Amino acid sequence: MTLRAACALVTVAVLASFPAFAHADAAVRGFGVSPMRVDVDVRAGGSGRVALSLTNTTTAAQSFSFGVVDIQGDKVDPAATPVVLGGKVASSISGFDWLNAPEAISIPAGDTRTVYVGVKVPSDAKGGHYAAVTVNSRAFDMGAGTVASRIAVPFLMNAGGVPPPQIKVTEVKDYVDGGTKVVYVN
Repeated sequence: MTLRAACALVTVAVLASFPAFAHADAAVRGFGVSPMRVDVDVRAGGSGRVALSLTNTTTAAQSFSFGVVDIQGDKVDPAATPVVLGGKVASSISGFDWLNAPEAISIPAGDTRTVYVGVKVPSDAKGGHYAAVTVNSRAFDMGAGTVASRIAVPFLMNAGGVPPPQIKVTEVKDYVDGGTKVVYVN
């Protein structure tokens, strides 16, 4: 397995109903994930694992869960931001079933932990397949509503043939309230 990863530590707090943008109090529920994108070359029938570094940037312990979702790009507009689809989607390029998300973890304030994502490629797989691993903080009540933080780390997996398309982070904008917005294109 060959791994190429674009590394960036980004603190993100996201309103649960707007997962594409980060705009909440990161000092209360902040965390970072590195890398923010993973490229994996695994031969058909092969397997491996990918390390993700998760940092709790708050002053209190936090619990995190993980999930897998399909992502969708736009062949007509390759500069469009990939869409996190929220689950498994029937598609010939879905990598949903290729990924095994880590178990839930609790991280003390200010600490960093490494978690591992399993990658297992079917024996008949060819070409590029795509999915994302989500890192989710526990939801909490802010009085005016419930807020949760979520980061989706795109996995671009190649089982042979044409390599996956490039996704490039084009903008990282920090807000005064501590939130961060990340825009990337494929």
